[in-house]
Amino acid sequence: MKINNPVAFVNYSLSGGGAERNVINISNYLITHQQPIDILLFKPINDYEREYRNSPVGKHIIPIFKSKEKIPTLLLPFFLCKLLLDLSTIIRKKKYRLLIAPQEYVPYYVVIILSKLFRIKNLLIVSNNIEEILLSKKVFPRLVHTALFWLSFILSNKIVCISHGLKKSLVRVFSIDPNKVSVIHTGIDNSLIKKMLKKCPPKYSRLLGGRPVIASAGRLVPQKGFDYLICAFSSVIKIFPNVKLVIIGQGPQKEELKALVAKLKLSRSIIFPGFIRPYCLLKEADIFVLSSLYEGFGNVLIEAMRCGVPIISVDCPYGPSEILEGGKWGILVPQANTRKELLADGMIRLLENKPLLKKYGELSLRRVKTFTLDIMGRNYLQVIRSMIK
Repeated sequence: MKINNPVAFVNYSLSGGGAERNVINISNYLITHQQPIDILLFKPINDYEREYRNSPVGKHIIPIFKSKEKIPTLLLPFFLCKLLLDLSTIIRKKKYRLLIAPQEYVPYYVVIILSKLFRIKNLLIVSNNIEEILLSKKVFPRLVHTALFWLSFILSNKIVCISHGLKKSLVRVFSIDPNKVSVIHTGIDNSLIKKMLKKCPPKYSRLLGGRPVIASAGRLVPQKGFDYLICAFSSVIKIFPNVKLVIIGQGPQKEELKALVAKLKLSRSIIFPGFIRPYCLLKEADIFVLSSLYEGFGNVLIEAMRCGVPIISVDCPYGPSEILEGGKWGILVPQANTRKELLADGMIRLLENKPLLKKYGELSLRRVKTFTLDIMGRNYLQVIRSMIK
């Protein structure tokens, strides 16, 4: 059934992150199922351009500003006004029936304003743990954003959370009608990952040098708990001196984490390869560890599981417990003050027990079949069609 009612994602950019990858995956699925869609970006940043070079979504990305540079604080009001005017022009021309905000803060606020101005529907996707994000802010910014979030959720037509934990948190914190909120788990593009795994260059094998490998990935920010992982790894290497830890990603905490590595004298055993396609390195890993303090879902877990990697994860709010079903499909470490020791115990336990390592690798490949692009795309298509029919 072909639908001629176009819809649009509105977001900062397509910089490296789970929410941005989801925008591309969902858009590709919708386009191939005859649902017209555009991706309207504030900035022309696309870290996934090479990855999705031959996909249909490339022709549907529309950047608003030409510059990738950070906007000076004093000029923010001017740029926000220009952003709203330019988006208004595009909305009039394209006649969108639905605007979708896939990330918090400005995309939410812009989508709410424009949807009400043009009397069209809006959909907010909650990908991050907003409750924890607000708690991490100072008092005044926390109050301002709490009020803006509450107003956005009240004025939204529909909300999609990527985990059941996020839905419960949202309903409790913002007093939202639970019937207004749906849960759609993130899905991964199996065909794309399969192609990428076939094209892995030999440099990854050389980088790891044939040693046992523990991998982790994410933005280098305090939320991801990489400092806890590094401290836990310092206990593991005392028993397995040849093991390597690879932390994939980039972010503002990089130098701080490198300083911690140097302090613990682990520079020869811990690698920071930056933001790269993770699958080829994950393919070489023996264990994947998620050490986050909080998550929205934990997309990187299912990416690692697709590569057949055994999983160890902190039971943080929210996502890992849903993915691993309370520890059925991987090792789930309680989120406690002793998590460094518990993470170390989990890694040592798997490295010591090859049959157990193999078992959890097989469990990863079985469990990841639940989180596919087809299932996720079908659910989003159903929600979108129900809103614009």
